[in-house]
Amino acid sequence: GLMLPGCADDTVPSDLAGREAVTFRGCRETVARTADGGEAWTDSDRVGIFLVTTGGTLPDNLVPGADNVEYAVVPDPGNAATATFTPATTDTVYYPTRGKAYAVAYYPWRPAPDPDPCTYKINVTDQHDPAAIDVQYAKSGDSDKNAAAIDLAFRHVMSKLVLNARLAAELLPATLTGAPVIGGVPSSATL
Repeated sequence: GLMLPGCADDTVPSDLAGREAVTFRGCRETVARTADGGEAWTDSDRVGIFLVTTGGTLPDNLVPGADNVEYAVVPDPGNAATATFTPATTDTVYYPTRGKAYAVAYYPWRPAPDPDPCTYKINVTDQHDPAAIDVQYAKSGDSDKNAAAIDLAFRHVMSKLVLNARLAAELLPATLTGAPVIGGVPSSATL
């Protein structure tokens, strides 16, 4: 017989032995989406995912390697508001070897700031890129490595206010000077 040499390493790193990769599915609880004016996830969307041991809190009880991991959105062509999430890099979230965990996720993903990787600062002063300020959050129920997937129901953290002004016919030809201003509304927050 013919033997061909090969260079493959099929061994599982020791720190991942016995661990199962988590599959994530997501949906939007509300269909409004400021990023594109519709309800659909897009291929360019990214979410950040944390996995926390059941009964624990962020950041003290993170599952090792599950700290703000970037996942790419794979939209479901049959339902615009649902998607699956796949690792955007070589980083993958794994279930703990024992016990259960829950996921905390947010959109849009961004690298964790130092020194607190679990703080998400929001600033809506500049609204030229609606996708950048369309912050959404999801928290799953408890799951273990026997679960088919962890479902994440994303909801908006902020509200979008739209004012539609109409000038009464008896006021024509008057013109409206300047846009209405709403005062006393914070332009920044921390999630």
